[in-house]
Amino acid sequence: MTSPSPTVRRRELGARLRALRLERGLTVDDVAARMEVSPAKISRIETAARGVSVADVRFLCDLYQVSTEERSRLLTLNENRETLYVDRDAISAELVEMRRLCTRHSWPVIDVTRRSIEETAAAVINLLSARRPPMPETDSNGETLA
Repeated sequence: MTSPSPTVRRRELGARLRALRLERGLTVDDVAARMEVSPAKISRIETAARGVSVADVRFLCDLYQVSTEERSRLLTLNENRETLYVDRDAISAELVEMRRLCTRHSWPVIDVTRRSIEETAAAVINLLSARRPPMPETDSNGETLA
């Protein structure tokens, strides 16, 4: 079974976004003002007259306070199987979220830019070694040395 065409998915996405807006009691003008875009853009998104960026779908999901499941469904409807594998908006959003989490939890970040797999693995091992308490020295029988 094939998936619906991009046009069908875009229409379904637009209809669902419109329904969510109405459920929240918002007007096209309200949403446009919050997104800092023209009301015409919101109207074109909801009527599927134009495509919508991943960033815009995410913004609308946040604005409409949709569940994680609904967000995932809406983002899936927005996927275009004919486009390139890389979605720069999605990557940028993931990087922003990861930086936020790392800062919040004081997690270290390893820059893997221009590093080989081996260099990255060594950086991970070094980081873990620095965070782990040293193992006690043992003799050949496994007994702890004083």
